[in-house]
Formats: sequence, structure tokens, C-alpha cells
Amino acid sequence: MIRGAIAEDFFYLWSIPFEQATGLVTPDVAPVRFDDRAWLAVAAVRFRSLRLGPLPVAVDAAVAALVLVCDYRDRQGAIARGNYFLRAVTNSRAIGLGARIIGQGYGELGEIALDSTGTLEIPHVSARLGEPASPESAARVARLFARNQSGILRRSGRAHYCMLRKDHWNMTVYHLIESRFDWLNGLDPRPEAAFDTSFNTGTWFRPRRVSL
Repeated sequence: MIRGAIAEDFFYLWSIPFEQATGLVTPDVAPVRFDDRAWLAVAAVRFRSLRLGPLPVAVDAAVAALVLVCDYRDRQGAIARGNYFLRAVTNSRAIGLGARIIGQGYGELGEIALDSTGTLEIPHVSARLGEPASPESAARVARLFARNQSGILRRSGRAHYCMLRKDHWNMTVYHLIESRFDWLNGLDPRPEAAFDTSFNTGTWFRPRRVSL
């Protein structure tokens, strides 16, 4: 079990053609589809502290992950929703080492600038928050994440999910202003929205293989 005291926690949402999304994930998960597009996101978090069980891992460390919002079947066979990790970058050597043990493409070391206004600068992405989103856009994002409470990891060609528990799931939704996005080549990302769910505590539980 991993437990983190979270300072800043922002999601930056793009959409990409659905056909591109299906080629990025293992066959045992399904990207969430809307208007022939799929949801791609950068999840950026700054931890005040991070612990693995009773052991301290990092203090004042940041992680930014490129994820696809996907549906899958949990160990009981029920349909669930989570964020499928494609890539991850961190400014913490300890987090990077642990992430690289999990799988290829996770745990790249790099500079991460993330502040309380939601301005993000990482090696592959520059983005910030715009004006508050319309009620319709905010409601669409809320529906997308209403039952999204897990991370999905790629291990040995199969997807594994980690349940996530937070103190709160409140989110404030904004327009997304992108300056640069070049994390994966060949995509056609379209900025959609961003949201803030900062000042929280997160607990991640051990991975379990998704059901087929």
C-alpha cells in the first residue's frame, strides 16, 4: 500500500482519434469512446510526502503521467474505469526506480514545474488553466470521472489495476490552454478541459490483474 499527502493535483485533458487510442493499450482494456475520439490526459501531482507502508519514499516530489481513460473488468468481472498509464516522468530518483521496476516507459527522470495555479512545465508538455469551464463541460468531465477510481498499469503484456482511495473527489473544471504537447509522436491531440483536485490524501492498493 502506498500513501501520499498531496499538495497540487491537476488533470489536463485532451482527446485523440479513437483508432489511435486502441493501439496504445493492451487488448484487455477499452478506451472510453465519445464522438469517435478517446480521452487522453496528463495527471500531474506534487506530493508533500509519499510512503510505502511504514517506509518514507519521498518528500516534496512530483510525478506527471500520460494516461488514457479506459474501462476494464475487475477481478469480480464488473466493469470499472481507470487511468491507463502510458508514460510517467518524476523528479524523484526513488519514485523513478520504483516505477521502472513496474514496467517499461514508467519512471523517466526529468524536471517538473507545477504550481498552485495549475501551470505545468515538463519535458514533453506545457499547459495551464484557462477560464472556468461552462456548466455543460464541467458536467461532462464529472460524468467521465464519476467512477474512475483506479490506475491501470502494463505488466508483462497484461493490464493490472490499482484501486485508489482519496479523502475527496471534488474537482473544479477549467478550459485547457496548451502551449506544447509532444509526448507521443503521431497523435492528433485536441485540448478539451482541465481540473483541479488538490490538497488531498491518496492511498493506492496492490495491483490486481484485470479480468478478460
